[in-house]
Amino acid sequence: ISLAFGYNGAERLLGQSTGTGGAFPGLGSSGSRQEKQALNNAVADLNTNSQTTNIAPGGFGSAQMTPPTGSKNGGPSGQAGNAGGAGGAFNIGRAGFLRLFQSELGPMASWFLPASIVGMIVGLFASRKRKQKWYKLTDEQKETLLWAGWLIPVGAFFSIASFFHPYYLDVIGAPIAALTAIGIVSIYKKAKEHKGFSWANIAGFVLLVGTYALHAYYAYSYYPVLVVILGILALIVGIWWLLPERFGGPKGIKIKSVLTVVILSVLTGWWALTPTISKESAEIPTVGPSLIQTSGNGMGANAGGMGGSANTSVLSYTESHQGSATYLFATTNSSTAAPYIIASGKSVMALGGFNGTDPSISLTKFKELVKEGKVKYFLSGGQMGGANSESTGATGQISAIVKWIEANAKTVTLSGSSSSTNSTSVLSNSATSGMTLPTGSGSAFSMTPPTGSASSNVNATAGASTSNGTENSASGMGGQSTTLYDLSTIKNFN
Repeated sequence: ISLAFGYNGAERLLGQSTGTGGAFPGLGSSGSRQEKQALNNAVADLNTNSQTTNIAPGGFGSAQMTPPTGSKNGGPSGQAGNAGGAGGAFNIGRAGFLRLFQSELGPMASWFLPASIVGMIVGLFASRKRKQKWYKLTDEQKETLLWAGWLIPVGAFFSIASFFHPYYLDVIGAPIAALTAIGIVSIYKKAKEHKGFSWANIAGFVLLVGTYALHAYYAYSYYPVLVVILGILALIVGIWWLLPERFGGPKGIKIKSVLTVVILSVLTGWWALTPTISKESAEIPTVGPSLIQTSGNGMGANAGGMGGSANTSVLSYTESHQGSATYLFATTNSSTAAPYIIASGKSVMALGGFNGTDPSISLTKFKELVKEGKVKYFLSGGQMGGANSESTGATGQISAIVKWIEANAKTVTLSGSSSSTNSTSVLSNSATSGMTLPTGSGSAFSMTPPTGSASSNVNATAGASTSNGTENSASGMGGQSTTLYDLSTIKNFN
């Protein structure tokens, strides 16, 4: 309930978030409003520098910056130029009535929004019967109201909400599709019923030309020639819609209805296929030609994006030493656990849920699991630095577990692991900017402006010193150093 109405409800609407859906490392839940606003402003500034930033929720284990490729800066492809207009993990445009049409969000889901609005109007009035009382509804009207009752409140939420990710717009895909279909079919039926000029002619023109104009706005910077050719065809068919039905007859109505669907399906069909063609794999998914243009490695523009990959040394050691333990190991959050679950098919405990901030387990309960041998290892670092000692609330509960482990467990020396705590670069083909990411308590979040270098660095350091003064770190998890603790060595359960 708190997730639905709080974190994913009121907090998204009011913007009570630091931009990742949880507290940034170093700020915790007690960060001042000024600090959080400054952080959000920094992210906004980065986006306006024509870069797309995908940052792991609740932490900064990895980041993806995709430069504009094939789009004009500031044009219909949005500030980021990514995926034909998707503005990155944080760029959601300006709140307002037309927000869903803006270049930051529109290419993700709004292609048929004009057609759905026409469909909503047509669906409500085209099926009315003569002498029908105003308070009675036909089945067609009820169906239209069903989809309108989905689209309008959800669309309104996204139009005014202060924080969400662009891919959340997938929830309006179904009502937009349904209302578009209602509009086209209703116009076709009414046009067949009238031998002369009727409202169906105007509706057909508005649906086709108005919707295609939005398509052209989103796609022109990528495919100008194709957009112009389709635009000429759309205008011709649109004018045909305005002509009385004697120009073409019943067969003409069918032909221009089919052409309407075809014209509006070319660009949208291609956009929808791009994630599949590019083999995109990302926790912040997007869509558009930029995925194709930046997927030279065959893995997609955001491949690995926020999910990272399993460290082979950690995976090999924990699998061979798991024994009868229920879990391969425990860690702070699901972003760190996910690649190990995928690679091994075994259970990994994410103490703090998705962001590492959920109070899913108490220190007392965790001690019981360790004492019973159900959890033998703990992996620190990785994708999220949420368990810092200055945090409060849910994150503080996880922090208490981490501090108990660090104070009482011995670390594991992993063969083949890097012992360096220096940061490692996790990007390739990235935008020309540097970005330093925090991983510890009290860290500052800073972004350096573009310097003209050929590559960018996203650095995250989280070296962990062991009790005997040595450092046994396994780097490679999204650019952060990690430490594996052997919980079976703990003697103090007080």
